[in-house]
Amino acid sequence: KGSDRAKAIAQDAYLRLADTLTASGKKTEALKIYKQLNDGGGHRQSAAIIGIGRAGGLAELPLIFSALEVDDYKVVGAGKAALALLPGNEVGGAIVERLKTANTDLKKTLLEALSESADDSMLPVFIKSLDDEDQGVRLAALNGMGRLASADAVPPLVAAIASDNEAEIEAARNALALIPGEGVVEQLKSAIEKAKPASRVRLI
Repeated sequence: KGSDRAKAIAQDAYLRLADTLTASGKKTEALKIYKQLNDGGGHRQSAAIIGIGRAGGLAELPLIFSALEVDDYKVVGAGKAALALLPGNEVGGAIVERLKTANTDLKKTLLEALSESADDSMLPVFIKSLDDEDQGVRLAALNGMGRLASADAVPPLVAAIASDNEAEIEAARNALALIPGEGVVEQLKSAIEKAKPASRVRLI
């Protein structure tokens, strides 16, 4: 009981306690607090979700995936940050599995989160997403391929530049600009030589 202000002060203090517990290695105790505060949106839920990422493990993935579907950009951002904080290589695989049943908005968010890992072993997931029926998902895939910065992304990016979709052409060009390496230059030279005149101009 008590006023809304008193409750807010108490919740903030509770969050600080959880952060202190996490920093001192008492993650089990901290996780209980974060989970209790994982509600209501805004900065408190966002802080709680990030705390869950710091103190939790793979068992907390369902909670974090749920945060990615909340209609609050702060909470969604916190969910992406929490995914990056979780330990273990299995997180990427769990994201890939969730993509299979995700709605359009969640697909975009998951692809963004996956790209932030900079794990180029996930490139096939982005390439597959280029065939999604939703343009927003395709754009998220193209943007993510740039962040992965893998030379293996060059052929599908070149193919996207050869399309008739201006937004996807621009996204593919931006992604190519992020991929370093001599091998990329050679691939682009080869693509320019083989491309149709309209695509050749875009690749130069």
